[in-house]
Amino acid sequence: MTVTLRKRELKDKGRFALYLDIYIDKKQYQENLKLYLENEKGNPTTKQMNKQTLAIAERIRVERLHQIQNE
Repeated sequence: MTVTLRKRELKDKGRFALYLDIYIDKKQYQENLKLYLENEKGNPTTKQMNKQTLAIAERIRVERLHQIQNE
């Protein structure tokens, strides 16, 4: 069983959606986190926001992994 954080480019150029790929007993599930990364070209504020968003997403990934392991 694994839980992987992934990003997918959206149709609006430069934005990415974050989601979890969850593999349990040879089955795959995807969970949309409804968290988004913005294009950070030369913008330190956006860069900092993206770092915070990734930290939140990583925390959710770890929680989901613990939740699955305890079931």
